Amino acid sequence: MDQRKRKIFKKDWADRFNPRWILDVVKETDGKVARGANIHDIADFISGMEQNQHLDIVGEEMLLPEVYRLNLNEMDPAYFWHDGQLLNLGRFTKEELLVKGNPQQMIHDAFRKFSRAEYEYKIGYTVEPYYGDSNIVVPTVHQKIGWDIAAALTLDDVKVKILNPRPGSSSVEIPSRRWNYSYTVQFHNLPIGPEAYSDWQLLSHETHSPASIRAPITNRKKIKPTVFQHTQIAAYLLRGVADPMAAVERTRKPWQVLEDLVLLPFPPPSDEMVSFFNNMQRVYKLERTKESGKIYNNRRQLFLAEQQALLSVWMHHVGPDKIFDYTPDGKFDRAFVRNAFDRILN
Repeated sequence: MDQRKRKIFKKDWADRFNPRWILDVVKETDGKVARGANIHDIADFISGMEQNQHLDIVGEEMLLPEVYRLNLNEMDPAYFWHDGQLLNLGRFTKEELLVKGNPQQMIHDAFRKFSRAEYEYKIGYTVEPYYGDSNIVVPTVHQKIGWDIAAALTLDDVKVKILNPRPGSSSVEIPSRRWNYSYTVQFHNLPIGPEAYSDWQLLSHETHSPASIRAPITNRKKIKPTVFQHTQIAAYLLRGVADPMAAVERTRKPWQVLEDLVLLPFPPPSDEMVSFFNNMQRVYKLERTKESGKIYNNRRQLFLAEQQALLSVWMHHVGPDKIFDYTPDGKFDRAFVRNAFDRILN
């Protein structure tokens, strides 16, 4: 049995994200086995799991067919574009967006169509800007994790450096959960002015870290879409809830006032989604191996790709109202976001 006690996340504020030792969970909970069940039955069971239950997914056929080729703890952004199917929020002109460019309403509409149609595996949603070549891609697993990270950093009062290099942009440093370095996320086209309902579709970012400098050249290939993974979503949320004078106090430059973000293109997960994620932490892939005539059970946590597959099925089952919490007119409301932080972590 997999009995690793190694902490995945090393930083104190991120310790809450370390999964419990598998052997402890197995000893303290009642085990259920999914053998021969389809992914829809598994997702339904997870959504209603009791706290005193864990689930073992047995057999190679249960490696979740949508992601059978992946053997990753984290998913490469290129996967979303080249292999994953996405919900398209639609393409509108700038004039149309200024009238009906509420990002959360567009997300709600896309997931409503998704839940009413025959099921197809979806890894998230994509936005087609009214001009430019780079689509916005948001994997829903990373959207949930991004909210987790921003909530933990805020509630633990971890200092995050935020600056305004130029109008309409921001630079946010997100500390790594594992190592002693930060990811620097440089945003462009932030929705901060009267045309925010159209500008949010042009939102983009560049992300750098010391680790990327040492990465092999093959890992630094240019990807056409702008993929918002958990680091960038957390950075956007922290930029939105930041004290407007924080950068001024740091730099003593009056023009560094952080203008209010008008819109929230990444709505927070609902209580139902949070519960589903929490339950997935007690779902294991059970692989049986034979050595010296003895059979051993080896359990492991689900990879993110496998979690995304289950989440996709669950989202199709429950419909848009139970996937996210939405703000009126898609606005970025600081009090709402901070309340969501408390709700998600508690």
